[in-house]
Amino acid sequence: ANHKGTSASKKKKKAKLERVVRSMKRQQRKSNEESGSNYYSPLTYLKDPQGFAEKLFSRLQKCNERFE
Repeated sequence: ANHKGTSASKKKKKAKLERVVRSMKRQQRKSNEESGSNYYSPLTYLKDPQGFAEKLFSRLQKCNERFE
């Protein structure tokens, strides 16, 4: 494995490259998860989201003003 270009050294380089790629993907995935976890939808805090939507829709139907 001392000679340049032998199969053993090529395997080592390939394995090292794969490890680096895997670790970079893992870091990127963690950073994406952390950035997405800061935002929580208000609908997740509702106990009855369907009922809330129906009440809101009925109020909008009763209202004569334009909804923007």
